[in-house]
Amino acid sequence: MTAAARTTTELVQQSEQAAEELAQVTGTLQTLVGEFTLCGRL
Repeated sequence: MTAAARTTTELVQQSEQAAEELAQVTGTLQTLVGEFTLCGRL
């Protein structure tokens, strides 16, 4: 049980870290798209 609980905890932490990284990448892409759109309008 302890090993399974440990593995589950590690997987959850990895999932949370991956979600944060994905959010950062998404935010960066949104910023880039926003800048390109702004430049296109100018």
